[in-house]
Amino acid sequence: MSIWEALIDEYKKTKKVTDSLRIATLAQWVVESGRGSSELAEEHLNFGGLKFRQRMANIAEPVDYTGSDGVEDTYCKFSSISDFIQGYWVFINKGPYEGWEEHETDGAAYLRHIRDAGYAEDQDYVFKVVSRFSEARALLFKDAESANSDKENLKKVAVVIGHNATQKGAFAPNPLAISEFPYNTKVAHLMERVAPEYGLSAKTFERKHVGSYRKEIDTVYRKVKEWGPECAIELHFNSVNSKKPAGSEVLYRSDNTAIRSYAQNVQNEILDTLGVKDRKVKPTKPNANGGRSLHALNSVPTILVEPFFGSNSKDNATAAAAGEEALARAYLRGIRDYL
Repeated sequence: MSIWEALIDEYKKTKKVTDSLRIATLAQWVVESGRGSSELAEEHLNFGGLKFRQRMANIAEPVDYTGSDGVEDTYCKFSSISDFIQGYWVFINKGPYEGWEEHETDGAAYLRHIRDAGYAEDQDYVFKVVSRFSEARALLFKDAESANSDKENLKKVAVVIGHNATQKGAFAPNPLAISEFPYNTKVAHLMERVAPEYGLSAKTFERKHVGSYRKEIDTVYRKVKEWGPECAIELHFNSVNSKKPAGSEVLYRSDNTAIRSYAQNVQNEILDTLGVKDRKVKPTKPNANGGRSLHALNSVPTILVEPFFGSNSKDNATAAAAGEEALARAYLRGIRDYL
């Protein structure tokens, strides 16, 4: 058995951290150690690129090592794989990473938090690690009978992109500089990619321009119904001629107050992620804007999200700074909590 296989076996037994953080940290070790192939991992059982600090004295030894940046520094040397796993969390718990516990159910947010606190200087670090989440999940759970990674156990979420490729919806100027349809296409595809981390399976549905708004909506939601999801979410953002309106609102059908909790869960996550004004969740009648989508399916709880105003300079900059993935994950967290 290789040291990498031994690390995976040992980490499978670890119950002190959430599955989300186990996935995130194992993905981190994939990147940092080249799946256990780096000299630091092979010779010193340091899979995380951990530099020696005095707080590590009880579980690691200092060793001189030249990192991938070509700079020689003092790193941690561990005597066993279990010491490395324990040492990693000592490094995080007692280091400058205060508040990491707030991200126990969101691996990407955890990685952003520790990167910003000094774990890595590479601004693409989070992207590089998150792109290994699927690999890490498979390594940790491929032998578990009840693992959430088994596709049949994932709850299905339909993601409908607002507007269409011909009529792209509202436009948000710089720094977003994009219309609703292409922006939300990115968000939808990100939701598909990372949904399994939240116990979900997301599928994107595009509205097609057919010259009739009613036919466009009815057609796409007929396809949604055929797929049989637990719920649906239609993606938009607001934009008006005035620069004053701002904030997030989530719409739900007016004749089913039970869906309000779905809308509120997603709204809460949007507000936490973007920090924009709360324009509340709003019951919507069939003939109101967005109403036909919300009332299209009696059997599938559906909401319509307007997370920010692209026409408001502050909202626009906030959304641009947060990025599409942060919004995609906010939606998924709200959906997961609702389901």
